[in-house]
Amino acid sequence: MNNYPFITRSEIEQHISPALLRVNTIITLAILAGPFILLIGIIVIYQTGQNIGTADSIYGTFIFLIRIFVIYLFLLYGAYIILPKFMLKSEFIKKRISDAEPGTPVETSVIFLGKLTNFDRQFMIIRLALLEGASLFGMVLLFMAINNGPVESMPEIWLFVVPSLIQLIITIKEYLPKEKLIQRIEKYISILNS
Repeated sequence: MNNYPFITRSEIEQHISPALLRVNTIITLAILAGPFILLIGIIVIYQTGQNIGTADSIYGTFIFLIRIFVIYLFLLYGAYIILPKFMLKSEFIKKRISDAEPGTPVETSVIFLGKLTNFDRQFMIIRLALLEGASLFGMVLLFMAINNGPVESMPEIWLFVVPSLIQLIITIKEYLPKEKLIQRIEKYISILNS
């Protein structure tokens, strides 16, 4: 038996105030901004033609870094996909939201919803950081390529922007809409009540 209050969708919607949604949006957009600000800088450098090296001087290192990048992408995207399997277990959520002894009732539905929204924010930041890591590594490799000249011989280096586009799409689709936050909180409640 659990000691969690019964929460309706209406209570969840009321709990998600404009201020709470604004904080989540600011965090999400801040995490999303890093790779795109870096991309703007890279494009400016590319447009001005400010190369500091030659394609030959970095080619071997660059190929090695591309291989590391592919492995890194698999690891980060794999962690992004697998992480919910570990974090979205009843025991894990209970540990994260519990500050009382086991068996004591949760104070009120408002406090309970506050704990769930804090858990969601932590979970969101962890998952978005995984996406951001892939994006930033791609931007660094793009910067190296632009700065050292192999752009003409390797136009496919612009594919390093793809992780940032993936991050953008996932962030807009999964983390910005209020409805998605409501659905995630409902999912946590469902997990806790199972």
